[in-house]
Amino acid sequence: MSEVRSYSAEAHEPSATDTLMEAFRADPIFRGVMVDDADYNSMAPIMFGSFSGLLMSAYGTVDVVEQNGAAVAVAQWEPAAMSLNAGLRMLVAIPKLCWAMGYKKSVMMLKMFAVLESKRHELGGNAHHLMTLGTNPEQQGKGVGSILIKKGIARATELGVPCYLESSNPKNIPFYLRHGFVEVGKYYPYEKDGVDGNGAKIEGKGPVLTFMYRELDGGNLGGRTGGAE
Repeated sequence: MSEVRSYSAEAHEPSATDTLMEAFRADPIFRGVMVDDADYNSMAPIMFGSFSGLLMSAYGTVDVVEQNGAAVAVAQWEPAAMSLNAGLRMLVAIPKLCWAMGYKKSVMMLKMFAVLESKRHELGGNAHHLMTLGTNPEQQGKGVGSILIKKGIARATELGVPCYLESSNPKNIPFYLRHGFVEVGKYYPYEKDGVDGNGAKIEGKGPVLTFMYRELDGGNLGGRTGGAE
């Protein structure tokens, strides 16, 4: 039986980080920076694990779907207003990420995060922010992602705020549309420099991040994630 629980490092590691790693292993945005498998295998655990710990300790907004004691789906949420305490925690995490990724890849990621943060405040600054949602590939298509996102939407509804996310894989957009999100913008993080994390040329604009917003009532405005479902 699938149950949604609050993330606990003691209870859900390493399965939570493993789940996010596998969910995003073929993600176009992440793999544009961490191109080689060796890079991804060494860098991704630090990134995903750090954010789970930081967000949980600051807000208690990391949810997991648990099966047989393991986290098979993970959602990392950030409230509309980041507290100073949480901001300081994020600053502490940055050197660890830079050390793991090296200078060039760190600069790429930090530039990307800066744009995403700016767009979040522009498009969804008043919203409950879904930073990451990933489901273990073996569980995709079984509804566990839906169970998880409904938990976050319910939390936002209780708070009286909308929801916002950045989808890093176009394949996941239909999933979010079914849950009341609409597209409100796009961003091509590799378009300007035209190269990936290894310095290889990117064809065209490169992979796209899609910004999505969900009204408090799930209504349409009239118009980001590893395998979600």
